[in-house]
This record gives sequence, C-alpha cells and structure tokens, in this order.
Amino acid sequence: MFTEKDTCVLIPTYNREKDLGKAIESILKNSKKLGKVIVLDQSKNNNSRTLISKYAEKYKFIKYKHFKIAGTNLALNYGINLSKKEGFKLTCIIADDVEILPGFFEKLLAEFNSNSKVIGIGPTDVNDYNRFKENIYSTLKFKLTGLILEVLLLPHYDSHKVKILGPYGNTSTPYIKKDIIDCEWLPGFTTCYKTEVFEDYKIPPRIGYDVIEDIDMGYYVYKK
Repeated sequence: MFTEKDTCVLIPTYNREKDLGKAIESILKNSKKLGKVIVLDQSKNNNSRTLISKYAEKYKFIKYKHFKIAGTNLALNYGINLSKKEGFKLTCIIADDVEILPGFFEKLLAEFNSNSKVIGIGPTDVNDYNRFKENIYSTLKFKLTGLILEVLLLPHYDSHKVKILGPYGNTSTPYIKKDIIDCEWLPGFTTCYKTEVFEDYKIPPRIGYDVIEDIDMGYYVYKK
C-alpha cells in the first residue's frame, strides 16, 4: 500500500522563482503529508533559495539543495539517490513551471494501489484549456495538429494505449478524450515512478541547462 508519506517529490528549477512559487502552492493545496519535497535549484541567483526558505520554515518536509553547475539530470540523479537512500517507495518529478490540479496525489496513489503492474504515471497537460476556450479544438488548425500528433505519437490501435505521451518541447498537446492506461514512454516534466525503477540506474548527465532534458528523463527510463 502506497501512501503520501511514501512519496518523495523532486522539483528541478532554474531561474524560475515566480513559477516555482506557484508549483509549490499547488502541491501544498493537494497535500501537506508528503514524505519529502526537494527543490533542486540550479539558478544563478538566490531568489529561489529565499523563496523556498520561507516554505521550509513552515513545512519541515520541504527541503532545498543548490547546485553550482547547472544540469537538470545532475540534479535529478542527486534527488533520486536521496529518495532511494531514505526508502521512499514513490519518486515524483514535478517541473518548476507546473501547477498540479486538485486530487493529483489522491488519484496517483489510487492508481498505484489498484494496479500492481503500474510502474509509472504521467499527466496530461491542460494548459490549452486554461489559456483558450475549449472550442478552440474545433478549429481546423487544432484538428490538423491533433491528426498529425495522433499519427506520429499515438501509433496503437487501442485508444487507451500510446507509444509516447506528450507534450514535450514546443509540441502541442494532442486532444486525448480517454484516459491512457498503457504507455511505453512517459514525458519527463511531471511523472511519478516506483522508486525501484531507479535501482542501479542514473540518468546520463548533461552539463548546462537544456530544454530537452524533459525528454531525456522519459527516454532513458523507457530504454531501461
């Protein structure tokens, strides 16, 4: 049985203190009983450190680590190793510019506890709903985009199965009407894995900040 106390959340961040604050707030609105939340800061200034210190004073499960050398994979490897060392059963990676919706951890744990075959869970990006009216999906542009993405990224016969669950980079999100229950490759920007996935494994490091590190995370777990 997985619980919130079994969950370690890693948040890699780079010069995004405003977005980071929103991400932290969305996590706290979901749960104040998580095992640990670790902010992995690669920023060149102290703004994120100042922000997180205020949260850490109030919530003891929120921790902060600064890295002099920027590199999301380097930071994630540190966080993953700490999660393994401290015995957390689940390791979640949440991007610093993501706001999770209410019920996120509740639904996450329910899925892990109801299906022993699940090793990782990824989200669907709903930013398009927030920025635009839902009827934008009826426009020709989005219909064509959805068709292209469906052909390239969802090459399974079963509508509940996908090859790669986007979005990543600047790729638009396909309009997925049904829950995906079987996926070979999850995006890296917000995912939760059983920590056992990372036994004897680390993400190949990249030096410097790189926008494709979201893809790296999902790709190397998929290859393993």
